[in-house]
Amino acid sequence: MRSAAAYVSILLLGWTCLPGETSQAQTLFTDVTVSTLGNVTHTVSALPDLRIGTGAAWFDYDRDGDLDLYMTNRVGANHLWRNDGNGVFVDVAAAVGAADASHDGSGVAVADYDNDGDLDIYLANSDGDVLLKNQLTETGTATFIDVTATAFPGITTPQRGTSAAWGDYDKDGFLDLYVTNHQEIEGTGAGSQDRLFHNNGDGTFTDVSYLLGGDDNLGGYGFVATWTDYDNDGDLDILLINDCPFGPVGTKLFRNDGGSDPLAWTFTEVSASVGAADCRNGMGIAVGDYDRDGWMDYFYTNIGSPLLLHNNGGTFTDVTAAAGLDDGVVPATGNDRVTWGAIFFDYDLDGFLDLAVAAGSLKRSGTAGTDPQPNLLYHNDGNGISFTDVSANSGIDETGRGRTLIMGDYDGDGAPDLFLVDYGENVHLYRNDYANTTGHHWLILDLQGAGPPLSNRDGIGAKIKLTTPDGAVQYCETRSGTSLGGGSDIAAYFGLNNNTLVSQVQVTWPSGIVQIVTGLAADQRMTIVEAPAPPEITVTSPNGRETWIKGTAYTVTWTDNISGNVKIRLLKGSTTAAIIAASTPSDGSFDWTVPTTLADGSNYKVEVLSLDDPTIRDQSDRSFRIR
Repeated sequence: MRSAAAYVSILLLGWTCLPGETSQAQTLFTDVTVSTLGNVTHTVSALPDLRIGTGAAWFDYDRDGDLDLYMTNRVGANHLWRNDGNGVFVDVAAAVGAADASHDGSGVAVADYDNDGDLDIYLANSDGDVLLKNQLTETGTATFIDVTATAFPGITTPQRGTSAAWGDYDKDGFLDLYVTNHQEIEGTGAGSQDRLFHNNGDGTFTDVSYLLGGDDNLGGYGFVATWTDYDNDGDLDILLINDCPFGPVGTKLFRNDGGSDPLAWTFTEVSASVGAADCRNGMGIAVGDYDRDGWMDYFYTNIGSPLLLHNNGGTFTDVTAAAGLDDGVVPATGNDRVTWGAIFFDYDLDGFLDLAVAAGSLKRSGTAGTDPQPNLLYHNDGNGISFTDVSANSGIDETGRGRTLIMGDYDGDGAPDLFLVDYGENVHLYRNDYANTTGHHWLILDLQGAGPPLSNRDGIGAKIKLTTPDGAVQYCETRSGTSLGGGSDIAAYFGLNNNTLVSQVQVTWPSGIVQIVTGLAADQRMTIVEAPAPPEITVTSPNGRETWIKGTAYTVTWTDNISGNVKIRLLKGSTTAAIIAASTPSDGSFDWTVPTTLADGSNYKVEVLSLDDPTIRDQSDRSFRIR
């Protein structure tokens, strides 16, 4: 962004706006809803009920290069607005089979669950969830078909969904699914237990909720869960935010401890031991590294004061007050704040994550005006500690019944825009008009995984480390499902401040492959495709200095990323002393009994080589002894 000076001094008013700060005289976002989407209202039932059930997601469903927008309704058809560019959106939900008009709509999460190259839609409804498969790859036209019955065979309980999130817990290249459920709608008998589904890779899912402890841990009134690697150990954990003490269960953090069988995977609930246990009316969550230390931090909303958990390297400290976010009362009324969806994002592109929070009364329509709840926008002060409330001139501080809040750059100018769903009221599309005036630059990265057995096609769960010439380092973790009931664009958004170049981008893919790209120009949206590691074999045992006794069985072990068979031979110097295996599957181990006829000696090594390509081979690092 180069269009204006980074700061302005107004001597007559006696104040100065420094570089990276936000001018309080300028409106940051403009409500462009009517000119883009029309006059749209979130439709709800007139029956008495909790005033929850909203959802929205930014995604490019037709792969034409710009972001489209999905929104759920509790009554009637959902919306899918196709972005035709230049601020023109067309509602095509009914025409493409995505309206789902017969359900009580709530949360939505998008991802390419079947790795076919197009984005699918999961609807966490209040009366029966729906999976809509995108047919773009199969037919060449982006239409949707309901595959719920075949994808979730035998799973028919219509629970009250609030949010959903996609993540690959076993790193098999297929996205698994977590669905949060709240208090059942009266008379349905559905229960409130959340659900974890394993993606079987054949278009079907298995309910593996038992891996998380069943109803003891999942029986709360859930609003949102997110997949995140809180301990930086390379696999996705689950942070669950519950409505407590309204419901019986508080915040839960499930550490992913791995396994070999996805249906017997190990998760450990660790919220108490790491400082994340809490019981408050948690309703939305934002994930981001606001202090740029390489560890994801977590903010979640509440009735009253919210909570900001600073990640100290796998344990947490409540820093809400120190950050200036301990803002539990609406000053104009003295009422408790009621906050919902939240997102970390860099609205001014200065390289530090800011925070937007949706707020909204729980009162019924027509009486909510007696409890005005303005939405909030906090600017990151860039000191690793605090935020400044800039809501007053943000342009997003309307006082409707805000619920779902999501981010995406719908007009392609690099500035993240916002979409807000007010429960039972008009929705709002807020165009970011401030970032273009700062002179700051940007980069948006779409990730494309290689697919199984490597990373999922969307690259969800990847970690990105971005370095700029000024020495600043930023960290991002890609995800589908956050805020409340919705999904921001799953791409990685970076503000670059005054840098016109990115020195280095390092992507750590879910597969474990680390990929580095250097010298990227600023002010572009680009795709990074997972590059499979070159084929290789690494012998791990014997690795040298061992002694093998003749007539005794030993195990040769190795790692590889090849699919064909391997040959294993015993070398004495450069000469073949014995063929351990002429051809065996490349599964990483082979048992062999040392022949009694071998000569004693200390110059032995084991070699493993690919039968498809004999140049792919490895030997023990050092020689070992046989006697």
